[in-house]
Amino acid sequence: YAALAREGYLANAIVHRAVRLIAENAASCGFLLYEGAQERDGHPLSQLLTRPNARQDGASFFEALYAHMLLAGNACIEAVALGDEVRELYALRPDRMKVVPGHDGWAEAYEYSVAGRSVRFDQLASSVPPILHLTFFHPLDDHYGLAPVEAAAVAVDAVVQIGVLDADRTAPPTTPAEGDRHIIASGATGAWAGHADAVAACEDGAWRFLVPKPGWCAWCDADGALLVYDGTAWTDVAGGAGAMSGSVSQLGVNDTASAPNLLTVKSNAALFNAVAVAGGGTGHMRVQISKEASAKTASVVFSDAFSGRAEFGLIGSDDFKLKVSSDGSTFVEALAIDQSSGNAAFPRGLSLTGVISPSQITANQNDYSPSGLGAASVLNLSSDTLRSVSGLAGGAEGRVVALINTGSQIISLLNESASSTAANRFALGTDLTIAGKQAALLRYDGTAARWRAMSRPGGRETLAASRTYYVRTDGSDSNDGLSNASGGAFLTIQKAISAVASLDLNGKAVTIQVGNGTYAAGVSVTSPFVGGVPVLQGDTPTPGNVAISVGGDAVSVSTGAELGIGGFKLVTATAGSGLNATKAGRINVTGKMEFGTCATAHMHSSYAGQIAVSADYTISGGSLYHWWSET
Repeated sequence: YAALAREGYLANAIVHRAVRLIAENAASCGFLLYEGAQERDGHPLSQLLTRPNARQDGASFFEALYAHMLLAGNACIEAVALGDEVRELYALRPDRMKVVPGHDGWAEAYEYSVAGRSVRFDQLASSVPPILHLTFFHPLDDHYGLAPVEAAAVAVDAVVQIGVLDADRTAPPTTPAEGDRHIIASGATGAWAGHADAVAACEDGAWRFLVPKPGWCAWCDADGALLVYDGTAWTDVAGGAGAMSGSVSQLGVNDTASAPNLLTVKSNAALFNAVAVAGGGTGHMRVQISKEASAKTASVVFSDAFSGRAEFGLIGSDDFKLKVSSDGSTFVEALAIDQSSGNAAFPRGLSLTGVISPSQITANQNDYSPSGLGAASVLNLSSDTLRSVSGLAGGAEGRVVALINTGSQIISLLNESASSTAANRFALGTDLTIAGKQAALLRYDGTAARWRAMSRPGGRETLAASRTYYVRTDGSDSNDGLSNASGGAFLTIQKAISAVASLDLNGKAVTIQVGNGTYAAGVSVTSPFVGGVPVLQGDTPTPGNVAISVGGDAVSVSTGAELGIGGFKLVTATAGSGLNATKAGRINVTGKMEFGTCATAHMHSSYAGQIAVSADYTISGGSLYHWWSET
């Protein structure tokens, strides 16, 4: 019912008109009531048919009833009775009504379902059966009628939007398939004799002949052509008399074409839609613009009032180019892509938009997300002193951000710092230092969910000679660490480690000389140094003068990194080990050491980590383990 109503009545003007005319005209017929031979006016039954219910008059009630019969072959009337007297009648939708057969096969009840709820009408529950079910005859169904629209559907399908297999047969095929259609050629024989030009449709194993009227159109599969019947013969639209030729010298759509524009389209939009695979196509849609030779041009020009403003394509060569113009005559090349390598050149440079200048950084930043970051490609940063950034928000696959230190103080990007959410962290190999007036270019790796460096400030320095960095308790991490004075030395050992990690040691000796005193921050090396192994040096004659006293591992080396050490007293009173080598990290003890109280172990190696001791050491404090090695 739904399909017949939707495709027949709602979507087919012919069926809609036919059903409506029949239903309206039938509903307009009045009823006369007789008792015996005497016509009665004003009888309650006559009044009921004139006004069946509060919502409908008689005409609209019967129009709905007759339309249901035509569309479904069924109509259902609900009688609302008071005692034995019927007071109201309602036309119910037949597609919502279900017949409930009794033991004898006849309907003993009806179920009416709406919005998931069902109402049961028992026919024998009262003296007035609540449902009157009207049906057309159906040869194969005891309870539901055959709709005229259903019977007409096949014929409608056969003549509306006709498609035929061929138009040159004079005899029917030996094994036709149900629904096959052919236009019968002149001189037909056998079952087709005398039906020239008719459309032969195979229905229920027999041939049905549809006599065409002038103006009928049919698509012929065999010829790949649209045919039209002119009253005497079927003619190919593409080649028939008065039809448009398959090739035209000029074509204007909503406009007049003229040389050199042989095709002119005046429209607010144009659509090119691919023929799907299911429709016999490839599913692709390609528009090709071909030129005669390499030195010629095949391009698309965008204009303002027919004055060119932008052009892209193969312009004067086979390289792809993009040009722009402010006046329509002088064009500036903005992009050129080499046809062989695919390399892109920007002859006029590359301008990154979305520049923001956040307020000065006055504290170390985690998950850094300044205002405007979401639409920014350039961040102009500054800090009041040495500050670190452990992560940057707003990462998305392929996003590129330039960080420019416009101030004079160092800004350090921390490598894989747990202080920021994992997806905001930097994967830089080591901490990246951006000094004043320097910049770094970052790209977000969506697979790893990390920011990676495309360009680092000044590149990696390659040592030409040995170097010593100095760390003192009165130093500053804003110093360069290259002189043994409060104004030159670093304050933290980790800062010196980061400085060395930014170098190519080039086989040269690099020493981090740590001055006397107690240092409350541990040392962590998480990636190999480039070009050599530095040595962390304290006071080797008297290691107790240089103490690292922390609440975790004092010195930790991991992930294939290697570090030499000597001249320190290590204390981890509350947690961690003095020396911790893990994940293939290696620690070489090359100078005298002192192990104070350590919570876990004086020395701990795990996961292929190694600790090689080639110097004396003393133990001045206890530990759960002295030397703990595990796989």
